[in-house]
Amino acid sequence: MPRFAAAQVVEGEFAEIDPAEVRADLVLALTGKGGRPALAIVVEAQLRRDPAKRWVWPVYLASLRRRLQCPVRLLVLTTQPAVARWCSRPIDMGDGRWVLVPDVLGPEQIPQVTRACEARRRPELAVLSVVAHGRGPRAVAIGRAALAGVTMLDSARRPLYTDLVRVFLGAAARAELGVDAMQPLSDEELLRPFVYLYRRSIFGQLMAPLHRARREARQAKTDGELAGLHKALLAILEARSIALTATQRRTITDCRQRAQLLRWVQRAATVTSAHELFAARRATKRPVAPR
Repeated sequence: MPRFAAAQVVEGEFAEIDPAEVRADLVLALTGKGGRPALAIVVEAQLRRDPAKRWVWPVYLASLRRRLQCPVRLLVLTTQPAVARWCSRPIDMGDGRWVLVPDVLGPEQIPQVTRACEARRRPELAVLSVVAHGRGPRAVAIGRAALAGVTMLDSARRPLYTDLVRVFLGAAARAELGVDAMQPLSDEELLRPFVYLYRRSIFGQLMAPLHRARREARQAKTDGELAGLHKALLAILEARSIALTATQRRTITDCRQRAQLLRWVQRAATVTSAHELFAARRATKRPVAPR
């Protein structure tokens, strides 16, 4: 145990009615013949150090593991060697017995594809080689190979992959290969090339309405549950002839915290006044005496 001054009982419910949005860049599920997930991979594009991610990444994996009930892994993609080393540091969850070790794919792990024949066989790897090494000393050979490789793709992917080569190829290499620079991307798009690829893809466009419908369905379910708790609490108070002021009634109907509403519903069965119902909310918790 670490040294501490006091121990305190805190909220034990982990569901949040209105949490900050927590969304991974990409999640892949590998399934078997029966359709059951065998492994889920959270893919994150990270081109700068962000200490907050080391607190968020374990949330991604824990939530995904609970939802799919299968092993999960974290794969971080980056084009910066220093960021790759930072991302690969293990994340200790508390006592050294539960440690998250991210898999990191950085420029040192991405080969430099310089031969056109290899790029034609694996065009995606050739484009990824441009993303990682397109501004290095072998940029011209890498760019030439990637442009040869994308010609093997279908008409839906060829323009997108060609745009990526133009974006991440250095200016000198573009000039030597006669590749015109495309419209500059925003800082966010440049920092997240793999998200840019996903959002520009046909798959991403087709899935957008489905994702929106799912978000709306989750929100409708949450709103319905909260409305039910509001009605139940008000009905109990009315049945017990406990009067509420307009402010107190508004406090109840405006509350968006499921745990708080449940506590009020439980106390409504025993309190004798509205003041007593809300008094417990303002009471502070007493810490345990220090050891």
